[in-house]
Amino acid sequence: MYRNTDILPGIRFEDVVPGHEQSVEGSKFHLIRLEGTDIDEGANEISDLFRADKIAPVRGVPPAEDITKAGPDPLGASQEGICFFDIETTGLSSSTYAFLCGLMFLEGERFVVEQLFARDYDEEYGVLKYLRQRFADFHSVVTYNGKTFDIPFIRARMAVSRLEFEETFNHVDLLVSARRVYSGFLENCKLGTVERYLRGEDREGDIPGGEIPEAYHNFVRTGKADVMERVLYHNRMDLLTLAILYNRLWPGGAGKNGR
Repeated sequence: MYRNTDILPGIRFEDVVPGHEQSVEGSKFHLIRLEGTDIDEGANEISDLFRADKIAPVRGVPPAEDITKAGPDPLGASQEGICFFDIETTGLSSSTYAFLCGLMFLEGERFVVEQLFARDYDEEYGVLKYLRQRFADFHSVVTYNGKTFDIPFIRARMAVSRLEFEETFNHVDLLVSARRVYSGFLENCKLGTVERYLRGEDREGDIPGGEIPEAYHNFVRTGKADVMERVLYHNRMDLLTLAILYNRLWPGGAGKNGR
């Protein structure tokens, strides 16, 4: 049961964080749905890159022969049905919680982001049930280090919650291709490093990933939701970076100009 609105009388969670309470077969969580520039000022430009035959501009590029190391487009399908996916957790062990799952996908001309947020530890169950339904809507899921972390973590949490999890989607982990292209060119292949290279700037108003677990624990304890804005922003920016990176590795987006 969500308890935080009782801690700060007169200040609702919804007053700080957009979205609404969602229920899946009686299991509740908070659903944030944003599209276009409500995701980020540059979201429409990024969705244009993903759909069109053009490449994201960067400050410099690896040698042309290195870009080809990305290999053929792993999706080779239309952009519809592709989901960029990223999670935030309370730790690295699967005995901890996945309190935020972010999904970004195209609807028509624009990107849409859905963020599934557990307002208390118990609401992870509702997040997982909804996520299981949404995954069935996509033929491909794109992550960064998702084969090692995100998807195994979700699989383990589903098992703990005794939820069946059918992984019918094609899973593309961009870290594998990023390492082929950027190892030796960038200082490392962390997503933040790749993002700074591709976008040419640091994020403003972000929260370091290492601080996210404790920020969430503090939120559950105190009900102070302001820092959750920064966590949600962090998650959205990771999703946008996945789209930029995908476009950079396979110019023109899924199903176009594949090599």
